[in-house]
Amino acid sequence: MRVVERINDVRSTVKEWKSQGLKVGFVPTMGYLHEGHESLIKKASEENDKVVVSIFVNPIQFGPKEDLASYPRDLKRDSEICERAGANLIFHPENEEMYFNDFSTFVDMNGLTNGLCGKSRPIHFRGVCTVVSKLFNIVAPDRAYFGEKDAQQLAVVKRMVRDLNIDVEIVGCPIVREEDGLAKSSRNTYLSEEERAAATILNKSLMLGKEEIQNGQRNSASIIKIIEDSIKSEKLARIDYVEIVDSSSLEKVEEINISSIKDFPNHPFKVINDEKMQEMVKSVKEYGVILPVIVRPKEDGTYEMISGHRRKRACELAGIKQIRCIVKDLTDDEATILMVDSNIQREEILPSEKAFAYKLKLEAMKHQ
Repeated sequence: MRVVERINDVRSTVKEWKSQGLKVGFVPTMGYLHEGHESLIKKASEENDKVVVSIFVNPIQFGPKEDLASYPRDLKRDSEICERAGANLIFHPENEEMYFNDFSTFVDMNGLTNGLCGKSRPIHFRGVCTVVSKLFNIVAPDRAYFGEKDAQQLAVVKRMVRDLNIDVEIVGCPIVREEDGLAKSSRNTYLSEEERAAATILNKSLMLGKEEIQNGQRNSASIIKIIEDSIKSEKLARIDYVEIVDSSSLEKVEEINISSIKDFPNHPFKVINDEKMQEMVKSVKEYGVILPVIVRPKEDGTYEMISGHRRKRACELAGIKQIRCIVKDLTDDEATILMVDSNIQREEILPSEKAFAYKLKLEAMKHQ
């Protein structure tokens, strides 16, 4: 295993591997590795011929009052872990190698980065997207491995790769925990003995929420309250956020009574009780609604369907009373545009339906 600090050394090494037809896996890290990182490297080693690990504490993802200076570092220890797990190359650059003095180009994202951790760390994900995209350009891996512990980061990286057409497969890997349930983290070293003991309340609280779901609870507010009450029982704990969101869009998901969801007015796409609908009913009975529908709240306490009329109808035919929903606050014009865009690609749409839908969208766009 080699440790290099120069971009050109990484590129020349990977180029040589690929000339031999070898597959390259990549694990980006900030160092001070633990068993969680080790599991990523092992997974990459199992699925690829060669593995690159980057160890770089990225300065542009830290806020002014965050722990850039104190973030733990130990290259010797990290190198031993990497070699043991099957890595072939460590990329350990200095800041000057990654960022020119007049560096001025960033990768930014809207939507997925606004909430959750992004709400209290406004520059964090711009820094993450920028450094990860640079590392993908440098290493040019076939696959890159990220832990599911940083769920928002994983979703953001997947979206960035999709949106920018980056030729890499993103592989999410399970959380590795201590025996008492605390997720492995490089920052756990910051905790005092008392804080370390208190931190286990996070996993305990999440397990209570999971148990509620397994017992049939589908009301997001009820599940969140159980988790919050449990965390608040620990005197040292302070809640930043507890939210239930869609794993891809990171938008809030609620279980809503179907009877309170009204169809979109002048909806151009017909819902037909045909053979395909019967197949959907069968699927809904067996697996539930996998993809949440999109609704918007109305002043009278009901909701208006934006996307998901066929799923709603399938649930009604299946005798299901509630459906998972992403709730969006939208104006009439925003709702119209999203309704059209969410449905227009369906194969079975009639030309007349498509024409009417485009007319609705055009009128809405004129108002914006």
